[in-house]
Amino acid sequence: MEAMRMQLSLFHSEAESENEEHQPETKQHAAPCELCGVEHSWYESVLARHRPEIRDLYRRTCGLCRGRYTGAIKTHHLDTTWAMRLITALRCEICDNPLPVDYRGRRQGVVDHNHACCPADASCGHCVRGILCRRCNHVIGVLETSLREIDFDRFLGYIKGVF
Repeated sequence: MEAMRMQLSLFHSEAESENEEHQPETKQHAAPCELCGVEHSWYESVLARHRPEIRDLYRRTCGLCRGRYTGAIKTHHLDTTWAMRLITALRCEICDNPLPVDYRGRRQGVVDHNHACCPADASCGHCVRGILCRRCNHVIGVLETSLREIDFDRFLGYIKGVF
């Protein structure tokens, strides 16, 4: 009986050490937000639930700065680099006009992606092309759809003849 207890305790201690190796840290970390400078904190054990390519965003920014953009970040599967571009975008990448700001203080940048890859409003994250204003994003969408149905050379010839 004693030998069996020894084996069980040895088994439990091995299992606990294996679990400890695979468990993320539960220590609270803190750092200033790269965008606003406010000190924010996080637990690595909580970050383990997020996609690996986005975890660094949670380490670099506070919830207030990234919170307004969470929907777009998730919808388009943005990695940290693209998420930071979205959050910090001030101007449209096509027309260079300032992005309007809504009543919550969020810049109204739209994530443009290739609809040939992801035809819906969401994207896989690999086909993201840039951060645009709504008008330029709409124009690109219409052009993409139309150019599949219209001869591009004929289209340009018509436009040049009109102007």
